[in-house]
Amino acid sequence: KEGIKNVFEDIIRNKPSEWLSLGSSGETYQLLPAFLDLFHKQRVKSQIKVRGLLLNTPKSRKRGELLGKMKLSEIRYLPKTFITPTVMNIYNERITLYSVTEEKIPFIIFIESKELSKSFREYFESLWKIAKP
Repeated sequence: KEGIKNVFEDIIRNKPSEWLSLGSSGETYQLLPAFLDLFHKQRVKSQIKVRGLLLNTPKSRKRGELLGKMKLSEIRYLPKTFITPTVMNIYNERITLYSVTEEKIPFIIFIESKELSKSFREYFESLWKIAKP
């Protein structure tokens, strides 16, 4: 859980103008509800816009409705056929990939690369175009 907290704290520290998030199904919020509520308050205060691509499941839609009501937030849903256990975050020149195992243990990869960040952004934008509000 500390690794996931570090990811979100890094987003606040780096103050990107926009943070892109892909693949969330609400698992992170189930693990760290109070922490993520505080994170989003800090994000809005820091004027960090988020665009989120969530999985199209009842649990994700419930979480997406709450996120979509927050300032500086835009949420869309991936096609129902798009299923992934991995969450991807892109901000500045950083990418984080993480997954929560069936045992509720997070596994996190952190990448800092201008080139890879650009590639992941292009991937995100392609999916954004086909996702539905």
